[in-house]
Amino acid sequence: MAPGKDGVRPNCHPGQSKSSGGSSRRHREGLRIKVNTNLGSSSDHIDVEEELKKLAVSIQAGTDTVMDLSTGGDIDAIRREILRRSPIPVGTVPIYEAAIETVRKKQALVNMKAEDILEVIERQAEEGLISSRSIAG
Repeated sequence: MAPGKDGVRPNCHPGQSKSSGGSSRRHREGLRIKVNTNLGSSSDHIDVEEELKKLAVSIQAGTDTVMDLSTGGDIDAIRREILRRSPIPVGTVPIYEAAIETVRKKQALVNMKAEDILEVIERQAEEGLISSRSIAG
């Protein structure tokens, strides 16, 4: 490969013709880097106004998307406020919220069911969430 050139791997999914460029943060001719901002409360630090400031700074800096990874406080209310104030797509990791709800019910995480996760996904979709991530491992 020539210096200064990116290798572009083909998309392996049938029917999709777009390819993805390398992961370098440097600008490459013909490629654009997607920037995602992670924010959210934790059980140790719950401050909605601080998360909204992070959102504003991220938008001002040109982020393309935001992930609300809140795990503390009123997670639904925090997410709704972020969604209300965000002009860009907001995503979550629904299993985080499902796990928090399971623990709040004083149940072991191993007893969490697929329905618990699906309920969170449905609730978030009804609120206008357009992106979520699944984590498996």
